[in-house]
Amino acid sequence: MDVVRQIIKEIADNDEPALTNEKIEFGRGVSIDELVYHFKIMEEAGLINGKMSFADNKLRSYSYSLSWYGNDFHDTFSNDNVWNRTKAFVKEKGMEVSKVPLDVFIELGKDVIRKTLLGE
Repeated sequence: MDVVRQIIKEIADNDEPALTNEKIEFGRGVSIDELVYHFKIMEEAGLINGKMSFADNKLRSYSYSLSWYGNDFHDTFSNDNVWNRTKAFVKEKGMEVSKVPLDVFIELGKDVIRKTLLGE
């Protein structure tokens, strides 16, 4: 889920319509293969819209925008405190974050925001 957040943040924060291989900076141990995999599943989940271009079987650039749902994810988790508290809650319940359905995870994040705003 951290990679999903990282990709969404990168797309939301980037003013350029496309990123080239030189500008793809997903350090934190994210390989190009993992990046391509996440782009594909995020597009299938309706988080992002766009395309990837390949040359010589390598990712050369991607052009993506956030969907309404992707913006919802970004708005929910752009705050590190909300992100960390949501992940901690899932782990406290004995579950792996990656095993929680995306829509449930986003709703948990929204619950963290609600409780914060209501002072609970």
